Amino acid sequence: MRNPHIVKVLHEVIEEGKRERAAEKQYNEELEKLVLIDDIVKVKKVLFGQGELQHSEFMNDNAAGQLFDDLYDMDLPSLILLRDLYGKQATNLIKRRLQ
Repeated sequence: MRNPHIVKVLHEVIEEGKRERAAEKQYNEELEKLVLIDDIVKVKKVLFGQGELQHSEFMNDNAAGQLFDDLYDMDLPSLILLRDLYGKQATNLIKRRLQ
């Protein structure tokens, strides 16, 4: 025979664990998003420093804020793709400059 009180407590513990895991997952995704945005801004600064003037958003506070907002609204796969694209562009540009 089951004790209804014990069953209720077990269900509550399980639900609390699910909520904690969901909150931790959301926190980790937010942290990853911020790291990706930071990486993208750093690469854009490198590209700007190498003469790619279209990457100048961070030079103006309003444009920098808009850039952050636009990037923050993107999902993780899009941010990863953008970071990789800019990283490849920066790598190729620097390779050409070194030749």
